Amino acid sequence: GERPGQTAVSTLIMIGTANRMYALDHNGTYLTGIFSNASNSTTCSSGSHPLSNLVGCKYIASDDWNNKDYIFTAADDAAATNYVARASRRSGAYSSWAYTMNKNSAVTCSPACGGTNGPPAPSN
Repeated sequence: GERPGQTAVSTLIMIGTANRMYALDHNGTYLTGIFSNASNSTTCSSGSHPLSNLVGCKYIASDDWNNKDYIFTAADDAAATNYVARASRRSGAYSSWAYTMNKNSAVTCSPACGGTNGPPAPSN
C-alpha cells in the first residue's frame, strides 16, 4: 500500500514544479496562497498573478482541494523566499506534519522526517 504522506509529497512536488515553471514564464513572480475548490473555476488572468492561475493557466489540473488530508499552499511570498510549495496536514493525529519544497526542488519535513513524531521521509 501507499505510505502516509506519499500522495501529499507527490502533489507538493507537482505544485512546486508548476510554480517554478510559472515563475520562469512570468519574470520570476511566484504564485502565493492556499488551494481550494474555488481555484478550479478560474480562467487564466494575464497581468495579475492569482494563485488560481496555476489551475486556470493549465500548469496543474483541477482537483478536490477541500477534501484532501493536506492543505496545499503555493509560495510563502512573491519571491518564494522560503518555499515554492507546502503541504500541511489538515487535522487529526498528524496535524503537526508538513512538507515543503524550495526553489531547488529539495523537499523537507516538519517536524524532521521520520522518527517518533515526524512524517515519513519523501521517497524518490
